[in-house]
Amino acid sequence: MTEKPQVETSQKPGNTNQGLTGCLTLFAICSVLMAVFFSCSTDDPYRIGATAGTSYVPAVGEVVRLRSPSTGQVPVAVDEQAYEALLSASVANDLDGINELIIAGKVFIVESGTQVRVLDLGFTRSKVRITDGPHAGRVGWVATDWITR
Repeated sequence: MTEKPQVETSQKPGNTNQGLTGCLTLFAICSVLMAVFFSCSTDDPYRIGATAGTSYVPAVGEVVRLRSPSTGQVPVAVDEQAYEALLSASVANDLDGINELIIAGKVFIVESGTQVRVLDLGFTRSKVRITDGPHAGRVGWVATDWITR
């Protein structure tokens, strides 16, 4: 009697859908985080994620305007790291944290309606160059939702 050789497989019992389960879990977590982020109150005048009432999507290179959803001012972060800090402070309703970023020069404020050129367009944040007003020529990062025609 001859024995049949056993063929080893790379899959282990019970692990056939592990990759799919991980992707679905990550998608669910991201969906919940985005829902919480966008449903937060807009009591904070610099709340990032509060839309300015537009679904307009600009093109890179286009000259557009910044609009705040709740005040006449728009915070502009000087770099991506400062934008992340501004976002964190905004989500936490930490006005003191936002003010510290402004005092440290990591965030500057422009008037709503300020004209900018879109340099880089992202899903949640965009890089812009201020083209008018006292900050003309400065480059910074803003919430993409705050860009309008």
